[in-house]
Amino acid sequence: MFQIIGILLKKNIYIPTLWPDVFKCCKEEELEYLYAKNILPIPVDQRYSKEDMNYIIREILSVLKNVWFLGGFMRKDMQALHKESVNT
Repeated sequence: MFQIIGILLKKNIYIPTLWPDVFKCCKEEELEYLYAKNILPIPVDQRYSKEDMNYIIREILSVLKNVWFLGGFMRKDMQALHKESVNT
């Protein structure tokens, strides 16, 4: 997940780290640690216009398409999301 966050940061999409203290007080195999490490909290609030949100969606889907490419085929749920965002 940190790879995805780094790529998005280069595209000026800031993904905050929620619960950073979890990394200090929990072991890597604990559920809390896994949640904190693998969450992708997408920025969505009143500061963003529809165009901003479409940009964020397109870029996230583009990154996920490249990361979640399985056996030569993009997962069907990712295909549906990508198709939906392109048509928006």
